[in-house]
Amino acid sequence: MARKSTVHQRRFLRGFGKQLVAEAKKGLKGRGSGSLAGSIKAKGVYKTNKLSLSLVGAKHNEFINQGVSGRFRTQTYKDEKGNKKNSSFKFKKEIVNLGAMQKFISRNNIKARDELGRYISTKALSYLIGRSVASKGIKSSSHISKAWLKLRKTYIKGLKQALAKDIEADIKRQQKNNTK
Repeated sequence: MARKSTVHQRRFLRGFGKQLVAEAKKGLKGRGSGSLAGSIKAKGVYKTNKLSLSLVGAKHNEFINQGVSGRFRTQTYKDEKGNKKNSSFKFKKEIVNLGAMQKFISRNNIKARDELGRYISTKALSYLIGRSVASKGIKSSSHISKAWLKLRKTYIKGLKQALAKDIEADIKRQQKNNTK
């Protein structure tokens, strides 16, 4: 049997991957420093009988997507089918990394005052915020799932069209080879 054409399917997956990445980045607006949004890429895998597309990103991509459950509160996220699921990540210690909290406080220029109106030191503030984050968790963004749910119909329609074009090209090529 002759080799099947996948030119249109590959072209569609590349274009759809770009759309999916753009939507996922929109879901991250206002969350973090922007390094995660810059790291998200669509990766197509083209094997003999299989075409697949996956989104890859920074190490903390899954933490942001699923959220992190706190010690006293469970965080949920939406999966690719739109179902609510509990996050598989959880804080185990009473407090998160103080150094990371201090960087976060400095980067965002966060200040707090005590009952007498005096500023609280960055170290004390990082302890308070870190303890709160560890107990309540980090809310999920579900940026990947939301992007997929938004573009799912476009994906199905476009893939059907690309597949039809590839089948049509295969039939024309076989007819051409049979007439020789």
